[in-house]
Amino acid sequence: MKHRRFFAITLLFLIVTAINGKLLAQEGIDLMEGNGDNRGWNASAAVGTSVFMGDIKTNPLLPALKDLSELRYVAQLGGERRFNPWIAARLHFAYSHVLGTRKPWDVHFQSFVWEGGLTGLFYPVNLIAGYDDSRFADFFIVAGIGALNYNTTLYQYSTGNVLAKRGYGNGRGISGTTLAGAAFGGIGADFRLSDKLDIRFEITNKGIDNDLLDTWKSKFRFDVYNHMTFGIVYKFGQRGGGDDIPVPQPGNQGGGDFWSNMPQKPQEKKDVTDNIQFTPVIEVPTEAEKPASEPETKIVETPVITPEPVAKPQTGTPANEFRVQIFAANKPFSKSALAKRFRLSESEIVEDRFQQFYIYSVGSFSTMDEAMAMRDKLRRDNGVSDAFVTIWENGQRVGPRFK
Repeated sequence: MKHRRFFAITLLFLIVTAINGKLLAQEGIDLMEGNGDNRGWNASAAVGTSVFMGDIKTNPLLPALKDLSELRYVAQLGGERRFNPWIAARLHFAYSHVLGTRKPWDVHFQSFVWEGGLTGLFYPVNLIAGYDDSRFADFFIVAGIGALNYNTTLYQYSTGNVLAKRGYGNGRGISGTTLAGAAFGGIGADFRLSDKLDIRFEITNKGIDNDLLDTWKSKFRFDVYNHMTFGIVYKFGQRGGGDDIPVPQPGNQGGGDFWSNMPQKPQEKKDVTDNIQFTPVIEVPTEAEKPASEPETKIVETPVITPEPVAKPQTGTPANEFRVQIFAANKPFSKSALAKRFRLSESEIVEDRFQQFYIYSVGSFSTMDEAMAMRDKLRRDNGVSDAFVTIWENGQRVGPRFK
């Protein structure tokens, strides 16, 4: 009963973590500034060694390599969802061979284990220092639960006679194997090869909720075995339409002042004529015609003042503009590398600073519709899956603003 409660609590923790990770990915996207390399669906495959740590064992930790070697094998396949830079959830299946020997007892055993599990991968470095696309390795912690189906045979070491068996048609698992629950915990690292491939090294301990994997029951109620694997991770990437980034609309909180100050050409002309007070200018000459030179100078000065506000937006940095952000990092990144990666011209990419980030944008548009069209093109044709529209005023980024 205690074991069932433990596994139920662990499963609930993983589900809550996955949901929370999804929410963080949606609400905290400003921390990533459009970088989509760390989110999406991944597939993994790995092979490695399997080492038993239990009762029938030559050395409590290290595997014996002489006679019957205790260093065995494992193969594993997995599919995972990376919610954000800090959290991923993985469903995996593994097949391993486990062996142990204890000469003073004149026994050894071997077991064939089919394993399935749901694990969470937690990346503490990214949580503390932020995600860095150029970092050599991405370290993670593994924790999760699963189920085992195994067949075990206990032999007499000196003669090879069979002393006991578990599974082999007598268990409650698949095809009569022995069914048992398990808890997983370990560490690992992803080493980046390209945008699509990582090399993964992982060490994980598997604790079984009984003491009978080696058929030998002792005071310690659990058996444990270890997997050390090397493999590859293929990253499918984030679909552009999956987690669209909200763009401020008229009336949104924090966006009202901006939209009310948007330059509208028809209204701008109207405002200019309204602001010039023609009535007093016309009335002055009617009341005082003799000093004609004075009103003439005033009339000449008035049109000189009016063109100035119209001419300002035509030169220098636009007062209001929209750009499409394609990448961000907490230190300068090569524009030539970005151009090659996203099939763009290096001259198209502009680098700016925003808060503690270096941000990289493409284009300068006067309307939101033009910027969104460019965003969709970059997502569709250039592989910038998380490209999004940013708002600028007088050369400074002011939005979108996120909670």
